[in-house]
Amino acid sequence: MLRIITFLAGLSPFVFGTPGISASAAADPQDVAFPVDGIVLHADLFKPAGAGPFPAVLWNHGGSSPKPGSSEYRASRPLGEVFVSEGYVLLVLHRRGYGRSPRDPLADQFVAEKRIDERNRLQLELIKVHLNDLKAAVNYLENLPFVASDKIAIAGCSFGGILTVFAAETGLPIRAALDFSGAANSWKQSPKLRERMLESARAAKVPVLFIQAENDYDVNPSRELAQALDHAKKPHKIVIFPAFGSTARQGHSFCVRGREIWKPEVFSFLRNALQ
Repeated sequence: MLRIITFLAGLSPFVFGTPGISASAAADPQDVAFPVDGIVLHADLFKPAGAGPFPAVLWNHGGSSPKPGSSEYRASRPLGEVFVSEGYVLLVLHRRGYGRSPRDPLADQFVAEKRIDERNRLQLELIKVHLNDLKAAVNYLENLPFVASDKIAIAGCSFGGILTVFAAETGLPIRAALDFSGAANSWKQSPKLRERMLESARAAKVPVLFIQAENDYDVNPSRELAQALDHAKKPHKIVIFPAFGSTARQGHSFCVRGREIWKPEVFSFLRNALQ
């Protein structure tokens, strides 16, 4: 059974939007690039047909893919199709050290590291650097002529979900944040990360949606972060879906593979937050 936990004032759970655009409207992604900190980042850009302006979402990948040096991110196209079908521009960022963006020693260390304590330390360092990448990506989006600059949201899965929570408190020109399974792999093993994410949640400047499948590695991140927002009286919503697949790994992949299941919740939330 679908469990929807907590929905605070400021957002109505029942908003009826314009019917979506056909999924076939999603063309091949455009490879775009923009500068940050003396390097050039790459991203996959999807847009609906027409001149817009369209609402937009910046998507943040996890910590293991796209592989460093790979030319494409397999999740881009299915995500692009679902967002374009609802009339959204989607920018799938390849953060430094990943995919088509330049290799980065810190990211390489993080991907290769097996020791938990050292991996936790590297993750915290990488978060600081990758937040700069997010800021550059949001700046790129808000300056596109077909994007409604006052209707930008940020989303992410796993490590990308962690970054999404941190971004929610930065004051970036975003209107909503969607955290899919952020810290499901590291919540218990990294007390410093847990503490910092809770601080960020309490300081969130935009509504936050937390989504996980109940058989993910750990659903406590969503529950505890939502509780922190609840105590801070900040608008948020948490949805724990039924098990997706039969393993924790399959549950963790819900952010991409379960898109037809989470689609109604996500776009209802976005329509409310961006109205």
